[in-house]
Amino acid sequence: MKPLMFLTVFLVGALAMPALVESAQPAKQAGQSSVRAQRPPRKVQGETPKPILVDGDQAYKANCLRCHWEPRKFSEREMVTIMRHMRVRANLTSEETEAILKYLTR
Repeated sequence: MKPLMFLTVFLVGALAMPALVESAQPAKQAGQSSVRAQRPPRKVQGETPKPILVDGDQAYKANCLRCHWEPRKFSEREMVTIMRHMRVRANLTSEETEAILKYLTR
Protein backbone atom coordinates (compact mmCIF):
# COMPACT_ATOMS: atom_id res chain seq x y z
CA MET A 1 0.00 0.00 0.00
CA LYS A 2 1.35 3.39 -0.88
CA PRO A 3 2.16 5.72 2.03
CA LEU A 4 -0.27 8.42 0.88
CA MET A 5 -3.11 5.93 0.56
CA PHE A 6 -2.33 4.50 4.01
CA LEU A 7 -2.34 7.99 5.55
CA THR A 8 -5.68 8.79 3.89
CA VAL A 9 -7.30 5.59 5.17
CA PHE A 10 -5.89 6.22 8.65
CA LEU A 11 -7.19 9.80 8.81
CA VAL A 12 -10.66 8.86 7.53
CA GLY A 13 -10.85 6.12 10.18
CA ALA A 14 -9.66 8.47 12.92
CA LEU A 15 -12.24 11.09 11.97
CA ALA A 16 -15.07 8.54 11.78
CA MET A 17 -14.26 6.89 15.15
CA PRO A 18 -16.03 9.44 17.44
CA ALA A 19 -19.20 9.15 15.37
CA LEU A 20 -19.08 5.35 15.59
CA VAL A 21 -18.56 5.39 19.35
CA GLU A 22 -21.40 7.87 19.85
CA SER A 23 -23.79 5.83 17.71
CA ALA A 24 -22.93 2.65 19.65
CA GLN A 25 -24.01 4.19 22.97
CA PRO A 26 -27.68 3.89 23.95
CA ALA A 27 -29.76 7.00 23.38
CA LYS A 28 -30.52 9.15 26.42
CA GLN A 29 -34.05 9.11 27.64
CA ALA A 30 -35.81 12.28 28.68
CA GLY A 31 -34.72 13.40 32.13
CA GLN A 32 -31.64 11.17 32.15
CA SER A 33 -28.42 12.99 32.92
CA SER A 34 -25.05 12.41 31.36
CA VAL A 35 -22.25 10.46 33.05
CA ARG A 36 -20.47 13.70 33.89
CA ALA A 37 -23.50 14.97 35.82
CA GLN A 38 -23.58 11.83 37.98
CA ARG A 39 -20.65 12.94 40.11
CA PRO A 40 -21.25 13.19 43.84
CA PRO A 41 -22.67 16.53 44.95
CA ARG A 42 -20.19 19.23 45.85
CA LYS A 43 -19.49 20.04 49.46
CA VAL A 44 -21.94 22.55 50.87
CA GLN A 45 -20.30 25.62 52.33
CA GLY A 46 -20.17 25.45 56.11
CA GLU A 47 -20.48 21.65 56.15
CA THR A 48 -17.56 19.96 57.89
CA PRO A 49 -16.22 16.79 56.29
CA LYS A 50 -16.13 13.61 58.34
CA PRO A 51 -12.55 12.97 59.41
CA ILE A 52 -10.97 9.71 58.35
CA LEU A 53 -8.94 8.46 61.25
CA VAL A 54 -5.70 6.75 60.30
CA ASP A 55 -3.32 5.39 62.93
CA GLY A 56 0.20 6.58 62.12
CA ASP A 57 1.86 3.50 63.62
CA GLN A 58 -0.28 1.12 61.58
CA ALA A 59 0.13 3.20 58.43
CA TYR A 60 3.92 3.20 58.90
CA LYS A 61 3.97 -0.57 59.42
CA ALA A 62 1.72 -1.19 56.41
CA ASN A 63 3.53 1.11 53.97
CA CYS A 64 7.03 1.99 55.14
CA LEU A 65 8.40 -1.15 56.78
CA ARG A 66 8.91 -2.80 53.40
CA CYS A 67 11.99 -0.65 52.87
CA HIS A 68 12.61 1.25 56.14
CA TRP A 69 13.11 -1.10 59.08
CA GLU A 70 13.57 1.55 61.71
CA PRO A 71 12.42 5.18 61.51
CA ARG A 72 15.36 7.57 61.46
CA LYS A 73 15.16 10.86 63.28
CA PHE A 74 15.04 13.97 61.13
CA SER A 75 13.90 17.49 61.89
CA GLU A 76 10.24 18.24 61.26
CA ARG A 77 11.16 20.38 58.27
CA GLU A 78 13.16 17.54 56.70
CA MET A 79 10.37 15.05 57.42
CA VAL A 80 7.81 17.19 55.59
CA THR A 81 10.01 17.14 52.49
CA ILE A 82 10.72 13.42 52.80
CA MET A 83 7.03 12.60 53.26
CA ARG A 84 6.12 14.67 50.20
CA HIS A 85 8.43 12.50 48.11
CA MET A 86 7.46 9.24 49.77
CA ARG A 87 3.75 9.96 49.33
CA VAL A 88 4.25 9.72 45.58
CA ARG A 89 6.61 6.74 45.69
CA ALA A 90 4.52 4.69 48.15
CA ASN A 91 1.16 5.82 46.71
CA LEU A 92 -0.07 7.12 50.07
CA THR A 93 -3.30 9.00 50.68
CA SER A 94 -3.15 12.44 52.26
CA GLU A 95 -4.60 11.01 55.50
CA GLU A 96 -1.90 8.32 55.65
CA THR A 97 0.79 10.88 54.91
CA GLU A 98 -0.35 13.19 57.71
CA ALA A 99 -0.68 10.31 60.18
CA ILE A 100 2.80 8.96 59.37
CA LEU A 101 4.29 12.45 59.58
CA LYS A 102 2.76 12.98 63.03
CA TYR A 103 3.95 9.52 64.10
CA LEU A 104 7.52 10.18 62.99
CA THR A 105 7.81 13.72 64.41
CA ARG A 106 6.39 13.10 67.85
